Amino acid sequence: MPTIRTEVPGAMPNDAAQEDPTLKSRSRRFPIQTLLRYRQSGTTDWNETTTVNISCSGVLFETAEKLPVDTFLEMQILFPAKTTRGVPSNVRCRGPVIRTAPSQAAAAIHYYRLRRTTT
Repeated sequence: MPTIRTEVPGAMPNDAAQEDPTLKSRSRRFPIQTLLRYRQSGTTDWNETTTVNISCSGVLFETAEKLPVDTFLEMQILFPAKTTRGVPSNVRCRGPVIRTAPSQAAAAIHYYRLRRTTT
């Protein structure tokens, strides 16, 4: 099963540019609603939710849980076959929560690993 590992140094989602107008928008967001599993680093229980949008440097997702900014998350995002040229994929990623809003949180992606899933 092919695996891609990537570090994204200094990753910053577009949301940071909205908070600080001196920052340029770096990553295009894709309005993809798909399954996201997340947990705080060091814990064993996963939470399941839905993404709102995704970029190469971050993910915005729905959550009823209040996640403090700088909370480091481990995440799994399932990309169905229709979004990945016919091959379903699972992205495992890590990064801190960078912004929260009522019922949503945004997390930066500092590391990710892509795995093609078998059907």
